[in-house]
Amino acid sequence: MDDSMRNWSEAEAIEAAIASAVPSLRAFAVWLCGDRSRADALAQETLEKASASIGSFNEETNAKAWLTTILRKSYLTDHYEPHETADPDEAIAARIAINEGIVASEFRVRVMNSRVADQRSRRNDHV
Repeated sequence: MDDSMRNWSEAEAIEAAIASAVPSLRAFAVWLCGDRSRADALAQETLEKASASIGSFNEETNAKAWLTTILRKSYLTDHYEPHETADPDEAIAARIAINEGIVASEFRVRVMNSRVADQRSRRNDHV
């Protein structure tokens, strides 16, 4: 068997191994995402990434494990991407502003309550 035939049969074997792993891959994606349309998109993205890195795949590679690893890493990257963190000084300033607002509101309530109490005592004094 010459090299081109061997490469062709190896490519067919790889394609068959990947194709046989697709149903398990989709099931795992549905389990991860909980949403069939998102799972289909994730499985498609996984197959595209696998196609782009097919050079790292050989006949001894477990296609199901290989694809599952790609899918899991894609999911984690998309789902748990680091979020921007607020500036600590801004967070402290926001808490202070909220607390000052609460204190100011409590102060206004106390002032209003004392005015109402003063008005009641004046009415009682005049009666």
